[in-house]
Amino acid sequence: MPHVTIELSPACAADPQALCDRIFEALAAHPATGDARNLKIRAYVPVAERIGNGAPFAHAMLGLIAGRSEAHSADMVRCVLEALTAALPDRAAITVDSYDFSPALARRAPRL
Repeated sequence: MPHVTIELSPACAADPQALCDRIFEALAAHPATGDARNLKIRAYVPVAERIGNGAPFAHAMLGLIAGRSEAHSADMVRCVLEALTAALPDRAAITVDSYDFSPALARRAPRL
């Protein structure tokens, strides 16, 4: 069920779909992912930005259901970071952070 949301500066947004596909494939191959049909990868370019140093950037947020070991979470962060680093310009500032979904608090709307 990993969710990845990637915020991209315009200089890093040449092919957001290819970037999503690369991260999808990397996580689908990761043993902690489970069923790849539950992966959700999205990329966005901000409508406006102001970056102090002007450097292009990519920041990914990896959402996981709580309860994974810290080692599994860290390895999945590494997986996303490696996929981003391989796909983006050398001069880009690339960061990945993770957060946990609480199974007790996360809800899904019923499907019709």
